[in-house]
Parts: sequence; structure tokens; C-alpha cells
Amino acid sequence: MRRFEKALGCNPDLVILELGANDNLQALPLTVTKTNLDAMLGILAARNIPALFAGIRPLRDLGPDTNFRFVSLFHELASRHAVPFYPDYLDGVAGNPMLLQKDGLHPNARGAREIAKRLRPLVIDMLRALEGSAPAGSQP
Repeated sequence: MRRFEKALGCNPDLVILELGANDNLQALPLTVTKTNLDAMLGILAARNIPALFAGIRPLRDLGPDTNFRFVSLFHELASRHAVPFYPDYLDGVAGNPMLLQKDGLHPNARGAREIAKRLRPLVIDMLRALEGSAPAGSQP
């Protein structure tokens, strides 16, 4: 959350908002994670910046109840903010050593390409919507 305003300094036309592996592993209370993501989605909406919200499953076992609540918070926020949603951007990448850096958590270049390939259809749809809503003569 501390770096969010600075990240928006480039005035993006579109944002892909996701919780990274490091954030996922910090084991912050779910209320903090949810509050921060909710605030970020609210800021994007207030600035009329379209957001693709990408969820993630827990990268370590937090117990069945907490695992369920963790995954559910992404679905809840996507619904609340009515944003396009991809449930688990690391699906098919997490746990695959061919797609991860040596730390076993972060995608390598091949893993990043796999994530981009999976998100591409949603991003293309969002860019097309931006083109359709842009004033004549402008570019998103």
C-alpha cells in the first residue's frame, strides 16, 4: 500500500492488480490484506483507471479455514468493485520448477510468459473497451 501512489505516478491507462509471492508469504492478517486491496481498487475506481484484479491461492498452508477465507477475499473484492477477475494468476506456474526462479516462488522469464499468455485475453478485452470509450483522435 505504501508504494501504490508512487506506482500510479506514471498515469497508467490500465492496471493489473495482484498480490505478489512475497506479500502472500508475509502472513499478514487477512483483514489487512483485504483492507489494502480494497483501498487500491477504490483508488483506481476513483481515478477511472480500469483494473484487472488477479487473485492467488495461498503459497503455504494456512489451515483450511484461513485458506478458504484467503481465496474468498479476492472473489469478494472483485465482485464488490465489479472488475475483471482472474482467480489465480500463478495457476500452472506455482510448483513447476521449470517456470520458477531458484527460490521456488517467483516466476522466471518462462513463467512470466505463461502468466502473460493466460492474462492476455482479458487485457486485450480491456484495451478494446478503452479504445471504444476514448474520444475521437485520442489513444489509450
